Formats: sequence, C-alpha cells, structure tokens
Amino acid sequence: MTNIQIRRTDGSIAALNTLVNGSSSPTKLVEGIGFVQRFEVAAGETSEIIRLEHHLTLNHKGNFKLTSTHEGRRQGDRQVGAGHIHFRPALMPHSSTWDGETAFTVIALNPAFVQTCATDLFKRDLSVVTFRPMIAEQDSLCWELGSRLELAAYGEGQLPRVFVEEVATVLAMHLLLKYGNAVPKNAVSHATLTETKLKQLYNFIEDRICEDIGLSELASLSGLSKYHFCRQFKQLVGLTPHQYIIHRRIEVAKRFLAKPELTIGAVSECLGFASHSQFTAFFRKYTGVTPQVFRQRLELYQKKDFSERAQLSIGISKISSRQP
Repeated sequence: MTNIQIRRTDGSIAALNTLVNGSSSPTKLVEGIGFVQRFEVAAGETSEIIRLEHHLTLNHKGNFKLTSTHEGRRQGDRQVGAGHIHFRPALMPHSSTWDGETAFTVIALNPAFVQTCATDLFKRDLSVVTFRPMIAEQDSLCWELGSRLELAAYGEGQLPRVFVEEVATVLAMHLLLKYGNAVPKNAVSHATLTETKLKQLYNFIEDRICEDIGLSELASLSGLSKYHFCRQFKQLVGLTPHQYIIHRRIEVAKRFLAKPELTIGAVSECLGFASHSQFTAFFRKYTGVTPQVFRQRLELYQKKDFSERAQLSIGISKISSRQP
C-alpha cells in the first residue's frame, strides 16, 4: 500500500511522509471511504501542498507551536498538544511549520464519499460542498469517531462493514454540519423511523445475520439518510445498528454453542466474524465470558438438568409402583 498522496502547488505528486522529518506507518485503506496513516515527526515544515482528500488529524502527543497557512492566508500561531485535532479540506493549498516533535494520525476521507453523505443528508444534489479549515481544536466527537476509524484500520481482524460505514458516515455528517460552508441546514429531512419499518429491519437482519450487512442497505430499507437512520435507530432501540447486529449474532452464537458437533471456530466463521479472537472478544464483551467457558457451563447445566430429571423420573416410578 502506498503512502497518502498529496499534490504540491507546482503540480508534482508526493507522499505525505516525504515532506516531514520522521517515520510513518503504511497507509491503511478503508474501502470506499478513504485512508488512515500514523506519523511520528520531529520539528519541521511542509512546502505548500494540496491534499487530495479531506484530512482529519488526531494529535496524540507533543506540546509545540504550529503556524499554518491556508490559501495564502496565515492562520496565526496555535499551541498544540495531545487531544487536539486539525481538519484540512481537500484541494485547499496549505503549508505548516511546527517547533516540536509530535505523533499524530491522519484520517483521510475521500471527497466522493463525503459528497455522497451530503447528498444523502440534505436530499438534494450538492455539486460543491466546501469546508473551512480548523487548527488545534478540541472536538470530542471528531476525536472519538476518528479514533474508531483508526481502530478499524489498525486493529486485529476486520470489523463488520456496518460498523465502519456507521462511524465514517456520522463523522462526515458532523464535519458537514459543523464545519461546512454554504450548507442548507434547513433542507435536512425530518422523516421518522416507524415501528413498521423497524420490524422490517429486524426481519432483514435476522434473515442475513451471517452476512456482512452494510449501513447503506439498512438506511435504504428505512427510507432515511444514513445519518438520520443511525440517530433514530439508536433512540428507538437503545443500540447503534452495529451494536444491534453484534448483539443478535451473539444470541445466535449461544444457540450454536449448544451443538457439540460445531467447533467454536466454525461458529465464528458461520456468523461472519473476521477471526476466532474477534469473535471471542465480542462474545466476552456481551456475555462476560468466553465462548469456551460459556459452552462448558452449558454442558454442566445440561448434565445437572438431565440428572435431576432422571431422579424425578425414578421417584415417580417408585410412587406409581406402590399404588394398588
């Protein structure tokens, strides 16, 4: 996988990590959404560049002064520390100078993905959606959503598609609503998720519980934008779509684990988990025990139940034999 690509204002293409004095991890592709990449850099500067994607930066460490220029306008000096975020829109000429070492993660969102989210949210074709840059801000929602995408990219095993789409969509919507320019906020749809539609969604999920269900499929069935679907589903059900699907998979897994002919690996694979360890982690999170412990306890319970039923049967037989 190549590094995140940027374009210098002279038209040449370069990898982002060639512009800074430090190291970077390989770029992690988030299919259909963008990229994630981690950096550790010393004090330095970049030439004026144009980012090909919208870049959300999560600053993990450091305490340094950052000077930024966007479209030739100096943004002023900002003191940056762990927990600060930056957002730099695609195709906006930008340069930076910083006087201390730092480590950060770049969440690069494909403009086409953000455009689709904008059209989906506002129910109209928005050919141009512009953003204003933000530097050294504290935005807890951006940080949380960006961190979840980082986990999806670098964590062990592939997370369910609905989880990644859910997080990326809410992040894009948040950026649109909070940092977008000329966005018609009064055009947002106010349609609601009805009980009838909710029942249809439940049935749809049950029928495809072993498949990698996408957020787009669920939102389309509900008749809502992905953003409004996520919010209303959480309000009605108490869980996000991703959490609900995992919850239902765990309930099905409990039934499968009661069948001794099925190995735990087979149960994990059947229910679409990326790995045995991922299945174990989710199962423990939702039940408090591992699949192996759950199966052992289930076997003990079944043996105890069989023994009690056998003793009851013997007792009934004795009583019956005494009757005239």
